[in-house]
Amino acid sequence: MNHLLAKTKGRNGNFFKVISNRQIFDMPDDLINAVEYNSDYKLEDDEWFAVTEFLEKEYCIEFLTTRFISTDYNQLARAEYTNVEYLVAYQTGVYCFQKLSSSQIIRKKYFSISDQPDLVDSPIIVINQVPDAIYVKDDDTLYFKRRRP
Repeated sequence: MNHLLAKTKGRNGNFFKVISNRQIFDMPDDLINAVEYNSDYKLEDDEWFAVTEFLEKEYCIEFLTTRFISTDYNQLARAEYTNVEYLVAYQTGVYCFQKLSSSQIIRKKYFSISDQPDLVDSPIIVINQVPDAIYVKDDDTLYFKRRRP
């Protein structure tokens, strides 16, 4: 089962359900090119950093240490979308993370290209093609492309 959650900002930030039953990210084929994390190493375009035994690291978030049960999460309220820190897609034992910046919230009128175009005047959130980080529960490994400042 696939679910998209949003983590809200702040000390009291929490996880909320956004969408269910939709695959958000495709798994990249280049995870096999993983290099154990080293801050001095510069990744090639087709490589990922890997942190093994991630659940044992002191910086592992509690969210990953518990069993995922979708009914534990409330739906994100419309007013809270501007307060989202990052998105996490749970896709059958794999967690895909995307940091959310203000540039990924687009506040413009638009219409979808379809048989029944409809003008929409509400913000949209842009989802990247490739997630910023991927945690594979069965391997207890976190993969990521670059270190954020």
